[in-house]
Amino acid sequence: MSFSSCTPDTESFRVYCVCGGVGFPFGTASTKRILLIGRCLESAGIPFHVWHIGPSSFEKNTQKHGEYEGISFEYLSPSVCRPGNLIIRALFYLWGCLLLAFRLFEHRRHGVVYVYYQGNFIDLWTLWLCRLLKVPAVQEACEWWPGTSNGPLLNEWIYRNIMFRWSSGSMPISHEIQDRIRLLAGADYPLCRVPVLVDPAENNTQSRDGLNNDPTVPVLLWCGMVDGYKRDVLFLIDALAKLKSPAGEKALLRVVGPCSGKTRAALLSYASSKYISAARMDIVGFVSDEELWEYCTRADALMMPLWGDDRSLTRFPTKLGQYIAAGQPVVTAQIGEVKYFLTDETAMFYTYGDSTSLAISLDRLLADPALGGQLAARATLEVLPKVDFRSNAERISKWFCQIYSGFRPA
Repeated sequence: MSFSSCTPDTESFRVYCVCGGVGFPFGTASTKRILLIGRCLESAGIPFHVWHIGPSSFEKNTQKHGEYEGISFEYLSPSVCRPGNLIIRALFYLWGCLLLAFRLFEHRRHGVVYVYYQGNFIDLWTLWLCRLLKVPAVQEACEWWPGTSNGPLLNEWIYRNIMFRWSSGSMPISHEIQDRIRLLAGADYPLCRVPVLVDPAENNTQSRDGLNNDPTVPVLLWCGMVDGYKRDVLFLIDALAKLKSPAGEKALLRVVGPCSGKTRAALLSYASSKYISAARMDIVGFVSDEELWEYCTRADALMMPLWGDDRSLTRFPTKLGQYIAAGQPVVTAQIGEVKYFLTDETAMFYTYGDSTSLAISLDRLLADPALGGQLAARATLEVLPKVDFRSNAERISKWFCQIYSGFRPA
């Protein structure tokens, strides 16, 4: 499929994002990706609107509809606040799904739907509605859930039979996902591979005075959904216990991201079993984007554990964009999409799944601060432009134009 710019005679159109989960405009990695895709399109004059099905679990999200950084949004649920009762919460999602049908019918002309749901019932419902109403749909593909152990059969069936047959095109986040979609959908199916995106300008506007770290204590930072990636943090604790350099033996492991009380207790208990004092564990919990930037820019090493499994092979950790923009050295394993972006000159690598290898890499990094500075500087020069949303905006916008202008109802 050839990419061509939107020409003056091309009929104007809007892109409508259908999403859910933690919330919009404030949330986690998914929220940020949606926001930056929207900013890419808005920069090319293509209006972008978010329909959020279901309520939000983040207290910072209070408006049922509004605008944020030029992106308009609406919650298709009775309220933004997430009810504690499971039955009422399910009814909120059901209401959102029904209201989506009316919204799509109302805006079925001159629009493209960007479906962020992947492999679940709401994904199936949205794609079916688009097919019924003859609305072009673009499928997000930033995860490959069929490769997850003990995944639901419905999820795998939707991936293999629905997502790339009922959509007009897809946006894989990695080369591996792109190749798998090609096998399922054929060579003519429109694809636009979109890497992790970041806005480096955000990093330049934040204060650096909010933290009172002891400058003599190195900080190893990991961020993410702690409950969903508990194995990562346990692995980092194993490596922390094996550090042998003077700097490594007093290093602090800082864990940033949503974390339940049960998981927090389990992590601290595990650290204690490894003879790591509670003073060397800082489980921060969920923080604002501003606070996260500051934590990243103050860290001595930014941790991104990967494994020898299908998920690590297919995914592109969203935190990489933020890590590179923070200007501090990244420590990770060279597997999956990482190998297309990072080299020995832009990151510190260890052997995946080997906590001893990670400890050796960290000791080397902490013993030679100049090395970390060199890695971060090279990454800023070579990798940051590849994930800057501004560098990707024109390509993404042209592709959406092509989807809209080339759409033929099935």
